[in-house]
Amino acid sequence: MRPYREHVAQALAAARAHDAERFFRSKLGDVDEPTAPFGLLDVHGDGAQLEEAHEDIDAHLTQRLRAQARRAGVSAAALCHAAWGLVVAQTSGRDDIVFGSVLLGRMRSHAGAEPALGMFINTLPLRLRLKGRTAGELVEQTQRELAELLDHEQASLAVAQRCSAIGGSAPLFSALLNYRHGAPTHAQWGAATGVEVLASRDLTNYPVTVSIDDLTDTLRIVAQTDRRIEPRRIAQYTRVALEAIVEALEQASTEPVLALSILPQEERRQVVELFNRTQAPYPHDKRIHELFEERVRQAGEAVAVVYQGQSLSYAELNRRANRLARCLRARGVAVGDYVPVLMSRSLTMLVAQLALLKIGAVYVPMDPELPAERCAFMIRDCAARHVLVDGGMPRGLDIDAVHWIDCAALGDKLARQSAENLHLPMETVAPAYVMYTSGSTGTPKGVIVAQHAVNRLAIDNGYARFQPDDCLVHYSNPAFDASTMEVWGALLNGARLLIVPQHVVLDAQQFAALLERERVTVLYMSVGLFNQYTTALAKVFRQLRYLMVGGDSLEPEAIRRVLRT
Repeated sequence: MRPYREHVAQALAAARAHDAERFFRSKLGDVDEPTAPFGLLDVHGDGAQLEEAHEDIDAHLTQRLRAQARRAGVSAAALCHAAWGLVVAQTSGRDDIVFGSVLLGRMRSHAGAEPALGMFINTLPLRLRLKGRTAGELVEQTQRELAELLDHEQASLAVAQRCSAIGGSAPLFSALLNYRHGAPTHAQWGAATGVEVLASRDLTNYPVTVSIDDLTDTLRIVAQTDRRIEPRRIAQYTRVALEAIVEALEQASTEPVLALSILPQEERRQVVELFNRTQAPYPHDKRIHELFEERVRQAGEAVAVVYQGQSLSYAELNRRANRLARCLRARGVAVGDYVPVLMSRSLTMLVAQLALLKIGAVYVPMDPELPAERCAFMIRDCAARHVLVDGGMPRGLDIDAVHWIDCAALGDKLARQSAENLHLPMETVAPAYVMYTSGSTGTPKGVIVAQHAVNRLAIDNGYARFQPDDCLVHYSNPAFDASTMEVWGALLNGARLLIVPQHVVLDAQQFAALLERERVTVLYMSVGLFNQYTTALAKVFRQLRYLMVGGDSLEPEAIRRVLRT
């Protein structure tokens, strides 16, 4: 057995003969973003957050893999690296990737190195470009890159990182592949005479690591991942990728390798079929107010809406909307008119929206907190002739040919109107409302939403079935599309709607206390508010039938915290 110092001397001599920095600069000099599956970037962990799972590759697939490796003139390890490259590409959304490869570091097993004791193993970056390549071309590229990498197998990972264009403390990669010949060492120890393995554990600081154990007749995939993603899925993705590349090589396929799926059949069926199975019967031939009036006939005395200690039954809400609808018709509001409702969340706002639908007009929700210039633009853009407010015309909005109707000041005029349903002739296919985009990328744009689209969202939508004993929360800005689900999800299903004032929404403790007191069962939250209020709403989450969160990518750990409550 040669002493370890001789290996060190040989490694230093090799470093002088091979300019590692020049090599890695040629390979990584234009890499300016990390390759991070699932966006996981923390490569400084202690392994405490890792979970492990394994997947066995049967003898038949292993034989096919070896046969295609021989046919292509590459090693089985190269083919496995190519398959892992496909997994990394698909889970990071990139076609030009870098991942770490664990190398033996024994200088291509020079004489005497195999039995020597010492620190040999090293991790270095492997870059693969998948765009436009077939499976065969990817495997050839992988073999070539691995062969070149072996000339520098004792180079420093820090040197390689420094040669990339990634600045700051961001890592070059966060995924690792370790191709191991034979069973793990602790398994060999357990088979030795007189040796008892008391405990063993493999840990890594990388959030996504796959080891492929070459057991001669079979292969075993061992995945260690951050607990926020399931290691079993990563192991399955790797198995499916191996099988897909082997099959593509057998068929000499010219299909781009990025077109190969890494999803197991069960997950692919869930994503492609079940998630897209959206067909369901819904009342597409009825208008919103007609569906609401059906609820009034079925349970008119049930509570429809609660707001700041006040409540209205379905029958009372219907009567108020009918009176306002007749008053608006008398003021000249006609079928097809676009009518801005410049109000905050309130009973008056709700009555106004329903009244406009009853006379065939289209409501245009507007946030009264917006600058006057933005409101003026939207009023002109939708060619409004009337604007509904709750307390008089705001400053800076004196627009020619626009009539302002203060719903709070109608008083006696409303009382003199009939409270019966109007039954006006209207077309079934018609707009319900117009909602304007934020204008963050330019001029705000009005989006017309049809009546049947609202019905489809609120009734039998395929993911949430609202019931008369539910209580839904309306706390979104009325000019934000989430308000559609909140309002009509309640009122078209006979449920109770809780309207929350803005000052309560902004106070986590008050918000939580109100939702708990009113026995809320359905809640939609933006991702930002969800992340901020997860702890405060812990008790509320326990009473919910549905919690819907959207608008941005979710942190799996936040979801786990909620599921543990």
